[in-house]
Amino acid sequence: MTDSAERLRERWGTKVERMSFEVAFVPDAEALLRAEAEGEAPPLGASLPGRRQEPPRVIVFRRPLETVAGSAEALPWLVHDVVVELVAELLAMPPERVDPDYRGEPPEQDD
Repeated sequence: MTDSAERLRERWGTKVERMSFEVAFVPDAEALLRAEAEGEAPPLGASLPGRRQEPPRVIVFRRPLETVAGSAEALPWLVHDVVVELVAELLAMPPERVDPDYRGEPPEQDD
């Protein structure tokens, strides 16, 4: 996630510079219950707007990301896409504008 955060900081400067990028093992119980009640998978991350003395936060959830990625090779692209999506939420922009390399899907695998 550090690479993704740094890439976005270089691209967007002060708009992203103040954001806090964090990793949590799993979402909190409330988020898990909400996803279950709505018949959805656990969230892969969360974006929280800043408050008075708190910066905006981008949080990715390690276990759900590892489960969805399915392989070590797919994990970096998934983490990057989730980080881009969360930053896009905070900036109120489409992910493709936040990072032109945003793919939304894994690169093709050579078999």
